[in-house]
Amino acid sequence: MASANSSSPVRSQRDVRTARVFVDEHGRQWRATVNNLGAHAGYPVSPLVPQFEAPIYPPPRFLVIEDIALGRVRTNVAGWLEAQQAAHDSYELLKQQAAVLLYGDGAAAAIERGDRALYFRIGGPPDPVEQVEAYAEGHPYVLGFDKRRPKSLARFFPEPAKRVARKFLTAQEEEEKDDDDDEVEVEVELEDGDEQPEFDEENDPNDEDKPGNTARNVVKGSRRRGFVSRSR
Repeated sequence: MASANSSSPVRSQRDVRTARVFVDEHGRQWRATVNNLGAHAGYPVSPLVPQFEAPIYPPPRFLVIEDIALGRVRTNVAGWLEAQQAAHDSYELLKQQAAVLLYGDGAAAAIERGDRALYFRIGGPPDPVEQVEAYAEGHPYVLGFDKRRPKSLARFFPEPAKRVARKFLTAQEEEEKDDDDDEVEVEVELEDGDEQPEFDEENDPNDEDKPGNTARNVVKGSRRRGFVSRSR
């Protein structure tokens, strides 16, 4: 006779949840972890992750399950536009309040000239509403179908910031830099009519192991680079 308080069989994570691909209204794929059991089987239990590259992505709360059986999702563009416009309205109100607090009667002038202290206090503005408007139009660049950024959108979709050289390197980067510096670059300036000499591996003057080669005539040094001039 089975015990009255016998526990349910232990299920693996694979039995309970699995990965699933969803497709949006533009045919783009999104991946999420979904439930396998219960009334909510097939529904995501994790954010939908885009499986494509695009300049912008809809916030998760504006991705709506349209057909769970077919794995179809759509973007609530109207809600996204409304939220983006509301974010800009709130930002403008915050900017005016902060300007009055900092500059009093000179608030309008401070906003007009874009005082750094003001924006340091309130931060940068939300992303342009025009980004969402272009998404709503189904622009190929915005949806990720065309990597070429048109001039009409350059103002609203600035290029990603280029990597800036850092002043302080990590230990691994220093080692790699030292290895690069150990490589000697030697170029020979040839006069008109001269041919580029071929490399003779058997008589390499830089081979310390060959008889007659000494440290004095072998090109060494971690930072010695330059040109060897050839004169008649």
